[in-house]
Amino acid sequence: MKPAFLAVAWVLLMWQDPGQTRTTSSPDPAESQNNPKAVVQTDATENTTERKTDELVYSVAFRRAARNAWRATWNGTARYETGFSIDENGRPGRLQSSEFAPQEGLSHVTLISKSNALGTFHIHNNYGDPRPSELDINIAKVTHKMVYVGSRDGLYSVDPDGNVRHLFSAVNWFDKM
Repeated sequence: MKPAFLAVAWVLLMWQDPGQTRTTSSPDPAESQNNPKAVVQTDATENTTERKTDELVYSVAFRRAARNAWRATWNGTARYETGFSIDENGRPGRLQSSEFAPQEGLSHVTLISKSNALGTFHIHNNYGDPRPSELDINIAKVTHKMVYVGSRDGLYSVDPDGNVRHLFSAVNWFDKM
């Protein structure tokens, strides 16, 4: 295994709270017959989280932080990635960068984030694929968090099931507040 992948995997393991469990919207049938509230509460929790992450991309704080990340990569021309974690209230954290020598032409940022964070955002520079990578998709699945990717093609999101959405197609989507 490559050292960069091992570092990302280690951060992912450290990121998750061992006491945290993921709820699903399809509980045990026997349980739902005895306690119909369990189904309603689970669905409401998931819908609230989904709504919170959809509203996040329209918030002034998220867009300002995304603009700062884009500018920190010299508008995508730097050969490194920059990003931030997004706390449980939707507030962006400090900028983090991968200013190290790229391996095989790639330079992935490893973002430090708390276990209760909503997700992360990072910039893909202009030298690689502007869309979320397989690594981005796997991180979303493993951590059960949203992963947002900004690039020359706009803004993408990856949900905890690995579904990729192209949210904005303009490079300056963050300026349209």
